[in-house]
Amino acid sequence: RMKKISLILVGLVFGFAGFTVASAESLVLVDQLLPDWSEGVYSAYYGPSNGHVAVSPGTTQVYLGRSAGIIKAGQGVEPAPSDWDEGLFAFRPIVTIEEFADDDLTYDVVNQYGVNPVWMTIEIEVGDPDTRDDNVAFQMVPAPYGSVAYVTVNAGTATNWLQWTTPSSGITTGDARMLEDIAADPLYAGKTVIRTYLRLGMGTSYYLPTTDDNGTVGFVDKATIGGVTYDFVLVDDEDDDGVVGEADICADTVADNPEELGVNRHTWKGIGDLFTTFVSTGKGNKSEVPSEFSLTETQGCSCNQILDGLEEATGFDFDGHRKFGCSKSVLEDWIANRYYLETVEVPAIDADGVSSLMSLIGGQDYIFKARETANAGDSIDFDADFSFRSISSVVWTDAVSTYEYLTDTLLDLMVDGGFVTWGDNTYHADHVYEYETAGAGSPVTFGVYDVYYPNNTGSLFVDIFAKLY
Repeated sequence: RMKKISLILVGLVFGFAGFTVASAESLVLVDQLLPDWSEGVYSAYYGPSNGHVAVSPGTTQVYLGRSAGIIKAGQGVEPAPSDWDEGLFAFRPIVTIEEFADDDLTYDVVNQYGVNPVWMTIEIEVGDPDTRDDNVAFQMVPAPYGSVAYVTVNAGTATNWLQWTTPSSGITTGDARMLEDIAADPLYAGKTVIRTYLRLGMGTSYYLPTTDDNGTVGFVDKATIGGVTYDFVLVDDEDDDGVVGEADICADTVADNPEELGVNRHTWKGIGDLFTTFVSTGKGNKSEVPSEFSLTETQGCSCNQILDGLEEATGFDFDGHRKFGCSKSVLEDWIANRYYLETVEVPAIDADGVSSLMSLIGGQDYIFKARETANAGDSIDFDADFSFRSISSVVWTDAVSTYEYLTDTLLDLMVDGGFVTWGDNTYHADHVYEYETAGAGSPVTFGVYDVYYPNNTGSLFVDIFAKLY
């Protein structure tokens, strides 16, 4: 069972002799790690605990913010060399070595435990198609990439491909070379790459000290092999956009289609996690490159869906973004779940308060961000919720020092004439507090509560944001 094959260029999906072959530039979503070919990828762990019989290495999961497949080796206490373990993902590209070398060959990976990298082998059919004993295998081991963030390993441009002495020996021979050199070798001209593997194991270096049985564990987000991108996703991904479950707040996500994607504008083209943008290359020219923004960051929402949400939350028109693509600021606002509307200055001396210029949409959620400090005379500085009287205070307090009898609401910043809980009701040294509420279909009024206003100076400020989801 192959969950999804999404064809991007004209092509067909062929089935023969038990193989599943996807055409060039297709996407396969893999949501189960199974030791068979039903997902389009053979996912397995072989270890002494299970008699080296292929078992599932686990489940797809979100790691470091990206859905990925787990691959592992060096599990438990290190056994005898004959019992070393191995984890792998196997792929069946079924393309000629020339096509294979010409296509992208990359995988996005990170380690959770251990330092040994996930490495790659390929198997080329050079003899009798009814046996694999006479095939030729090559390996490519990348430099360690660490555990901080996903990296893209480009095996297609690697210069350290080494041949194995036999298809299964794991022993290298000969000089290192590039994939294009292998493709140009007359021995392999027109021959088919029938397997590609991502591997961890086998060997003592995959085991950690005896006090730690985590071994070496990696996560592969996606791999592009033989013109097909295999994307490891979670099971609950109803719109197949790679963002799943509660993290996906936009249903039925489809590719954006701006009239003309502008420079430094961003759009999601329906494939993979990253948006696409244009950068200027000078003299009026531009080049299409992957965006810094991803569908994971936007919680499964394309540019068009983001604009739908912004228009509903603000009542504004975003047609320019629909035409040329979403700006960086629009995407940043969406990711932050807030869109700036206006700032209200609240003079401490004003007993009537100050209203916003705009009416807040009834039922729409808003975020009020109060900031800065003002002075109430008698050596008292205050912010939206706390105060400090320099001649008697030790710390900022909710009730005004020596004026506690006027309750802790004195000098509080009110909303529409009422007292609210700013932030988590604890003092913030940066004097920034937030309060969320729904609009009432009218302007909102902010005012400082005091019993004597004439000696007040300065202002508090309130930034108003529409909450987007």
